[in-house]
Amino acid sequence: MALAMPLIASLGGHAQSRPNDIPDPGAFKISVDVDLVVLDATVRDRKGRPISNLREQDFAVYEDGVQQSIRLFRHEDVPVTVGLVVDHSGSMRRKLPHVIAAARTFVQTSNPEDQMFVVNFNEKATLGLPDGVNFSSSPQVLDGAIARAPTVGMTALYDAAIVALQRLQPDARDKKVLLLISDGGDNASRHSLAQLLQLAGQSRVVIYTIGIFDAEDADRNPGVLRRLAAATGC
Repeated sequence: MALAMPLIASLGGHAQSRPNDIPDPGAFKISVDVDLVVLDATVRDRKGRPISNLREQDFAVYEDGVQQSIRLFRHEDVPVTVGLVVDHSGSMRRKLPHVIAAARTFVQTSNPEDQMFVVNFNEKATLGLPDGVNFSSSPQVLDGAIARAPTVGMTALYDAAIVALQRLQPDARDKKVLLLISDGGDNASRHSLAQLLQLAGQSRVVIYTIGIFDAEDADRNPGVLRRLAAATGC
């Protein structure tokens, strides 16, 4: 980001100032490049429990082995934009009540100012909220957005996650989150896992995953869910 400010030169000596002696303030500018990288950190103990009482001095940031200064440190529950990405392929039919329960728990424990949207998917990805509704924080509205979609067909997990990532890009909030609820399988996407990981890494979106499996899931792939979460900082 370039910051510009006018620089007004002072005239030395005892000569009387005249209007024509005053330089045009717009003729002089100082431009400064400010490189500020925002890092969203999630810290857990050895048992996977979040640690919430850390201070700025508990963190060190390095780039190419060189320690960088931390210019701003915030520890607060800031409102976020959340995309709920929900698997509605045929293999999830029996598990849909568990899917809705997981999403409902997430919504009810979130900041009331969070704004959320839903992407349902089987072999295609569709937006779940009614036409004209971009976001909602209502558990009832979000429940309906998930429950109305049929659970049939194949699974295009990668495509659905990319649709959700692209849906997040125009948003102005600093923190963006995807909650992906699935068994991790994919047998219908046009995009690859590598393309999804590349886009996720460029977007500064944090991806959380909830895996719902049973013994009869031939297509289940918990490793994909772990990779998505690990690649974005969770």
